[in-house]
Amino acid sequence: MVQNKWNTDAFAEFAASAGDNAAERALLEQIYASRLIGSDPDLVLHGGGNTSVKVTRPDLFGAGEQVMHVKGSGHDLASITAAGMPGLRLAPVRALRGLDRLEDAQMVNALRGAMRDASGPYPSIESLLHAFLPHPFVNHSHATAMIALADLPEAEAVIREIFGDRLGVVPFYKPGFELGCAAADVFDTDPEVEGLILLNHGHFAFAEDAPSAYARLIDQTNAVEAWLADHARPTPRRATAPAPVSTDDILPALRGALGAVSARHTGSADAPMPIIDLRQSDEISAFLARADLAELAGRGVATPDHVIRTKNYPLLLDSQDIGAAVESYIADYTRYFEENAARYPEGKTLLNPGPNVAWIPGLGIAGMGENARAAAIAADLAEQNIRAMAMAEDAGGFYPVDEARLFD
Repeated sequence: MVQNKWNTDAFAEFAASAGDNAAERALLEQIYASRLIGSDPDLVLHGGGNTSVKVTRPDLFGAGEQVMHVKGSGHDLASITAAGMPGLRLAPVRALRGLDRLEDAQMVNALRGAMRDASGPYPSIESLLHAFLPHPFVNHSHATAMIALADLPEAEAVIREIFGDRLGVVPFYKPGFELGCAAADVFDTDPEVEGLILLNHGHFAFAEDAPSAYARLIDQTNAVEAWLADHARPTPRRATAPAPVSTDDILPALRGALGAVSARHTGSADAPMPIIDLRQSDEISAFLARADLAELAGRGVATPDHVIRTKNYPLLLDSQDIGAAVESYIADYTRYFEENAARYPEGKTLLNPGPNVAWIPGLGIAGMGENARAAAIAADLAEQNIRAMAMAEDAGGFYPVDEARLFD
């Protein structure tokens, strides 16, 4: 279960610098909550999730205007500061909801134009969803239990069983204008809801004050985790456990195969060799011993928030023919790219088609990247993905968003 780490005394000390400035105090309250959320890997990982707070500040003429501070892209909740939460004039952002259509490039320009400080970081891609909600304090996470719930085949029925009408259910849309409008429409049908589940995506919780919004995020997450545990079916196991394999037999050959992919993709024999971050634990070993492992490997990533770091599918190394497995992965990824890129007249650029995550029965799971940080991020997200996959599959089924919508 996720712990509520809010400490009134620690917060009072943290917010002392705000003095009597209500807007600064509210911002510090949300920064404090954001750091608590960001510090828990079962809530968010590596820049995932976002938070916001709405305050009143004087404009250039001294009149009060509503301002929303929201996490800036590229900032990590665990260490966020005021500089990482750019302020947006709320009125022009909320006015965007009246449009029938808004292209991503137009949204970027509109959000930039609404910034009180144009030199600040670009606001989160989910800024519209935050803005369209009325609550002062809004938190968004990709908690392990919540993304497992969001990927169940009968997710809405389960949400109603757990929460009744206290949470709204939002169909899948890619982050941006359509998701923001859809979420606001769901909220408007019942303004008494205390949060939103975004199917195949994640979770929003909100309230009138920071401690309550944070507590709702924690309590709702724990209610889902408890339900998943209570409804878990026996995990299907292989008749015989995967035979242990040696890192010396696997990792050098895997690294060499991935290095060859990089050299071929870049056209340079001097392309840097990838780094591999291997993870091993009893939980990982148990997952890799599942009888349905190959099927799960082909289902896709638990939340679209992870795909840029992990790609949609892992490389499943269930044999010693590493080179053939890597080439098969590249062929599948290239097919996926070409089929989906064909829908975009302006074209898309194929990234390195090699895998970012490997599942290696008998050894562990691995994150791969061009440097140690990229490899560690991929490995961390891969660990969360297998936990979410196992939770969902054992409690009803793991069915994430399809690859066409994920590509978008």
